Amino acid sequence: ANFMNQMQEWAGNTRLGIPLLSAIDADSGFREIGGDPSVYGATIFPMLMGLGATRDHELVRETASITAKEARAMGIHWDLAPVVDVVTESRWRRALEAFGGNADLVSEMTAAQVQGYQMQISGENYQENGVMATAKHFPGHGGVYKGLDSHGYPSKTTYSMEVLENIHLKPFKAAIDNGVESIMTGHIIVEAIDNENLATLSYKVITELLRENLGFDGLIISDALDMGPIIAYYSPDDAAVRAIKAGVDVLMVIDFESVEVIENAIIDAVNTGEISENRIDNSVRRILNAKDCLGL
Repeated sequence: ANFMNQMQEWAGNTRLGIPLLSAIDADSGFREIGGDPSVYGATIFPMLMGLGATRDHELVRETASITAKEARAMGIHWDLAPVVDVVTESRWRRALEAFGGNADLVSEMTAAQVQGYQMQISGENYQENGVMATAKHFPGHGGVYKGLDSHGYPSKTTYSMEVLENIHLKPFKAAIDNGVESIMTGHIIVEAIDNENLATLSYKVITELLRENLGFDGLIISDALDMGPIIAYYSPDDAAVRAIKAGVDVLMVIDFESVEVIENAIIDAVNTGEISENRIDNSVRRILNAKDCLGL
């Protein structure tokens, strides 16, 4: 909390004084990979597969609200959760991070967790205690071919558009119907839509499907641009420009040294007309609106 306060103080002293929007990955409380708590004294819950097995909407809603309140106490306003992928490929190594393999169950649990994070609960206040929820990994990572995970391997889905719509998109629709503030893209090729580009870099997936077809106007954040399927084929600056052209609002970058390179590439793309100023303005509007709704 002290660190976040220092960061916000720094932001307040910049030219425009716009507050920071800080994020954390806490889909089952403050848990590190392996199960240990990532923040001393904070609450950890069963992984989402365990929560899904309870079939208890109220319990899932309550666990999310507890995580939200603890995050806000630390100065964090954005949770990169929940994982809403429907696990139809049992070999996918991240299956335990998802609610299950039944699209209806996953959709119900998704709705409950979004409500909990964003304080859609009687007597609670989103601006004071809530965090932005993030449905991920669009348009659905749970059915990837042979279970290959995009953290290390180029991944793809080979199922039909009918399967995509009736199974894998269902939880995202539930999230949108329940007012989810952000959605994270997946680094997978969805052959039914675009067999050439990863979803994060695909205009067909991000703008045509998510924005226009599903009607989502919240924040779209990429998964980390430092992950295997990206860096295997693209430089950081190229990937960033492609993602923005596809319709992504916020670029997640782990390698701090890449940030300046990416920033310069985006400025150059705007100056040359490859990316329009209006495209940037739309993303800035969404980011500022998200901060305003959170009381920043």
